[in-house]
Amino acid sequence: MKSHFLKAYCLLLIALLLFGQADLTLVGLSNANSADTNIAIGRSVTVSSVWDDPEGAWRSRFLTDGSKMESWPLPEGESLGWRSQKHSRREVSITATVDLEGKASVCGIKLYPRGNGAICFPSDYELSLSIDGSQWQSVATVTGDTLRNEVRAFDFPSEHARYVRLTVTRLSEEKDGNDRVCEISEFEIYGSYTKELILMKDNLWLSVGGSERILPSSVNTNLDSVAYTSLDPSVAAVSEDGTVMGMSEGSTEITVADEASGLSATCSVKVGGKKPSNIMITVPVWGNEFAITKQQFAWMQEADIDGVMAVGPDNSAENADKMLSIAQEIWDPALERNLGVFIYT
Repeated sequence: MKSHFLKAYCLLLIALLLFGQADLTLVGLSNANSADTNIAIGRSVTVSSVWDDPEGAWRSRFLTDGSKMESWPLPEGESLGWRSQKHSRREVSITATVDLEGKASVCGIKLYPRGNGAICFPSDYELSLSIDGSQWQSVATVTGDTLRNEVRAFDFPSEHARYVRLTVTRLSEEKDGNDRVCEISEFEIYGSYTKELILMKDNLWLSVGGSERILPSSVNTNLDSVAYTSLDPSVAAVSEDGTVMGMSEGSTEITVADEASGLSATCSVKVGGKKPSNIMITVPVWGNEFAITKQQFAWMQEADIDGVMAVGPDNSAENADKMLSIAQEIWDPALERNLGVFIYT
């Protein structure tokens, strides 16, 4: 009995070496400490491909809902996770990006397969981190993943990041029935948040006499003593509650500072002149297909088109999620701006 177990264990080690999975760890996060927790719980997820599940068990947001699909059949009320659209070939380019909604020190990632065989876990994939959503740093690359129900756990030296991305380049050789898809139950990210003051808007346009309030927040710090200061009150004044008022044409900055924590941030303000465009266009939607591409979305953003209205006979929540994921993927974090999506039937 022991000899059979030893032979199986050796075969597993040989398989791992042959498939070049030196980055793959199955025994936890060696760099994790008591301060490191799963900071991805409840955070927003943007995917480039999602299955139009009629029963609603597969959704991109289920990647960070804490349900790991560790047993089968699934307990009542549990979600399945995220499932990509069907593909005819194994070679793909699929992304799933978690927005931590604040800067964090990230030291580990866990990916959970589906609980009943894990036959649709990707074969080749990469994990990357980014501060701004445009420049990415790879922290793990895997090729030839043929494991089954094991949790994929990766640890690495702590890096600052707001966005964590999974990029799948090759699907599993096995199929779920006739479907070749990517399925992941849970996307966990380990680390701790960096203290940071975040503004809902870091740039404003106001007419002379117009006003708008700046709303500061922090993921892991209480803001108890926030003060607002205008660099040039003759252009834009600011009240104690953060309401900015346009006084005369020109440009200035509002500084928002919390005395207790020592955190601060600035908001650029332009008063008068040409108002930024606010244009919405109509896009037809038929079934699961959109008459628009990611490149076209990017061109529209460059042309200062701010909204897309989807019109069609089958605007289900799944279709809305697909269009929204395309719009969010080209979101420019530096400008805190993306295309709005409005769904009409």
